[in-house]
Amino acid sequence: RSREICVVGCGYVGLPLALVMAKSGFNVKGYDVNRELVSKLNKYKAPFFEKGISSLLNQQLNKNLQITHSISKIRKCDTYIISVGTPITKLKKPNYLYLKKSINTLCKLLKKGDLIILRSTVPVGTSRKILINIIETRTNLKAGKDFYVSFCPERTVEGNAILELTNNPQIIGGFCEKSAEISIKI
Repeated sequence: RSREICVVGCGYVGLPLALVMAKSGFNVKGYDVNRELVSKLNKYKAPFFEKGISSLLNQQLNKNLQITHSISKIRKCDTYIISVGTPITKLKKPNYLYLKKSINTLCKLLKKGDLIILRSTVPVGTSRKILINIIETRTNLKAGKDFYVSFCPERTVEGNAILELTNNPQIIGGFCEKSAEISIKI
């Protein structure tokens, strides 16, 4: 629990995850570019229905959980969990716009030893073809050597996510053995 965790995207997937991790004792930063959402959350107002979310928000906000839209507030994190939306286009293909924007933002912050966990719902190969490719192209860092990558798909049902995050085992796919080891510990 010594890692500084940033959950990127405070929607249906990211917010319950951030709250459960904060309740478990992690120091968590919730990061979202939507200032209106961040403002609402910082007023202890849950933006959607989820069993137990209001109670957890009241318990954890400004204790183990801070929510921000400022990149400077997440600069000290060493673990980034990307949980942004990947809506389907009219052509039935994933829209990677939010994912790519998140990765480009993280490129400004990443340092040796950092871990990126992709939790967004994406097709097989997205971690290697998009996430790692963008980071290695935009930084001098090499996956598996300088930074670590895991894919831990979200598999929760809206309205029951907090209970499921607390009780269900998580699937972890690491880019390399060390990526998986670090993710398993978290």
